[in-house]
Amino acid sequence: MLNEKQTEYIKHICEAAGNMDRLVQNLLELAKIDAGGPELKLETVNVNELVSETVEEFRLQAKAREQEMQFEKAKGEPEVQGDLLSTAQALRNLVSNAHQIHN
Repeated sequence: MLNEKQTEYIKHICEAAGNMDRLVQNLLELAKIDAGGPELKLETVNVNELVSETVEEFRLQAKAREQEMQFEKAKGEPEVQGDLLSTAQALRNLVSNAHQIHN
């Protein structure tokens, strides 16, 4: 039986594995773009959901750097049209850069 702290670490390890999988997928997408053309999938992206997931993805890193991440959902359900993977990767890059600058 795992204690609360161990359970929390397992949760973060699983999230990190998922993040690594997404990074690999993004690299594969970039390789496709370099090979001759993007296969962008235009879809509706829920901004609140995407930002919330990204904040959770970086929360442990922020905590390790004694930083705090906060996200206040926008009213309603703001959406944009775009490629989900590209949009998510752009947001991850922005958050990652912000962490590096404020470290």
